[in-house]
Formats: sequence, C-alpha cells, structure tokens
Amino acid sequence: MFTVDDMGWNDVGWRSTDLPNATSFMRELVDKSVLLTQYYTQPSCTPSRATMMTGKWAHENGFQNYELHITEPVGVPMSNKLMPEYMADLGYKTHMVGKWNIGHCNSK
Repeated sequence: MFTVDDMGWNDVGWRSTDLPNATSFMRELVDKSVLLTQYYTQPSCTPSRATMMTGKWAHENGFQNYELHITEPVGVPMSNKLMPEYMADLGYKTHMVGKWNIGHCNSK
C-alpha cells in the first residue's frame, strides 16, 4: 500500500494529460493491483494517517481536528493494533518510509 500526500488527480501518469510516463513504476503497480479511487479522507495528515493505520475513524482516537507536532508527547493510543500488524499476521513483510505523524512518545 502506498499513500501519497498532496498528489493531484493529474499528477500520476495513468491519468495525466501532459506527463503520461511520469510515474511508470506506479503504473506497473496499478496494472497488477487494486486501485483505490473513492476514499473519504480527513482534511490533514494526522487524522488521515490515524484513520488509515487503525481502521477507525479519527474521532475514535481523538484526532478528528488535530494536527500532531513533533514536540507534542501524544500519539495514537497504544491499545490500537495498526495496519502493519494486521498485515504481518497474514504473512506480509512490512516497511515504512517517510512521514509517520501519528505519535512521538511511548508508554514508559
């Protein structure tokens, strides 16, 4: 699964009117995968990621109107099982590259 911030409809090759070869690797993935095109998202990073990673609406985790900053010692409640954990249970290998933005502290 790939999630991308601030990408417009015309910013990927398979939809682009002016850059059809801009994202050839992503095009290969689309051709052999499921492309999610209708998704109701939250207005910013933290609520969107909290929803996607937990499978729960942002208000279920207290992030419906909240943009997390790196200096704040809060995060998605540790009681949540996150998507990578569900994927690992099914035998998938998981990796994370990029922006986390759903918590910067631990329970200790």
